[in-house]
Amino acid sequence: MGAAEQLVVDDAWTAAALGMAKSTLQAKRKDLERADFPKRDPLLGGYIKADILAWIETRRKFRDRATLGESTGGGINFDQV
Repeated sequence: MGAAEQLVVDDAWTAAALGMAKSTLQAKRKDLERADFPKRDPLLGGYIKADILAWIETRRKFRDRATLGESTGGGINFDQV
């Protein structure tokens, strides 16, 4: 039986997901939270992984091709751009 997926993550995982050192995460935590970054869950003692990933997704400027209609055959032809 394999290990269960980790759903609650610590500062080290969170910092790595954001591409920064743990010390940088700790220094920028208040600024991140002002930008609606998820706070630690006090009961679970860490960050909810899905919330971190969802926050990152909301920061994206460009969407995947499939969300622009390419998968249905309509929309933008990226080969012609």
